Amino acid sequence: MNVQRMSHVCLRAAAGHMTYLDWVDPHFTAHRVFLIVVLQDTYFEFGRPSKCSVVGNSGILNNSSCGEHIDNADFVIRFNVPLINGFRKDVGSRSDVTTINPSQIQNQFGGLIGYQARRHFLNYLKQYHRYIWVSAFASVSTMEVGRSLLRTIRGKLNPSQLLLGNPQHWRSMTRFWRGRGVTGKRLSSGIYWVSNALTFCDEVHLYGFWPFKSNSVGEPIRYHYYTDKPPTTLPSKSHSFSDEFSAILKLHKKGVLQLHADKCD
Repeated sequence: MNVQRMSHVCLRAAAGHMTYLDWVDPHFTAHRVFLIVVLQDTYFEFGRPSKCSVVGNSGILNNSSCGEHIDNADFVIRFNVPLINGFRKDVGSRSDVTTINPSQIQNQFGGLIGYQARRHFLNYLKQYHRYIWVSAFASVSTMEVGRSLLRTIRGKLNPSQLLLGNPQHWRSMTRFWRGRGVTGKRLSSGIYWVSNALTFCDEVHLYGFWPFKSNSVGEPIRYHYYTDKPPTTLPSKSHSFSDEFSAILKLHKKGVLQLHADKCD
């Protein structure tokens, strides 16, 4: 496996402060699962994207007509393997990095146990391009998820399309945000990847980041743009979406990123 080393990641945050976050050795292995440096191929092959779209899953995207605006970016990040087919006008179709929560492997894809579960998973992934990212080193159970993912994609996808998150980098990012008022037990993948995008994109545009039950004029919106059903395990028990949104809003007001919460046309 050809892994390019990145010694540090630089986080551009509020008030122009620059904080450097250490990466662990990318050749670290655990239970024979390789730890792949996030974005190592994209970063070095394509350089620094001028414009990035980071796409959350809030129902604020329904009837937004933001799809074309999202896809016009040089790099697109999505979360928790969202349903794209059928919603392209509002959410676009491109994806350079798409995250998947380990709990989704169990709840949505049957733990990848059995031929039908694995086939369903691989067919579902055809909506996305380039990379699938998972936080596979948070615990022993998530390490097993990483192993299952590697076994499932072997011979079906290019193994380099699966990115296994760097736990040291996640811990460093957690300390960074806790020092700035984000008090949740665990960062959401949303603010984690917003932070990452700020390190390698000249412009960062956020869509679908809206942790409320109604839009700005008081109209009710769906929990997610593709379903009104909350996840089986409510993320609010471990994430502080209010703190995270407040932090994102501060960055928006300072011009560090652009938060889009209205219709695009």
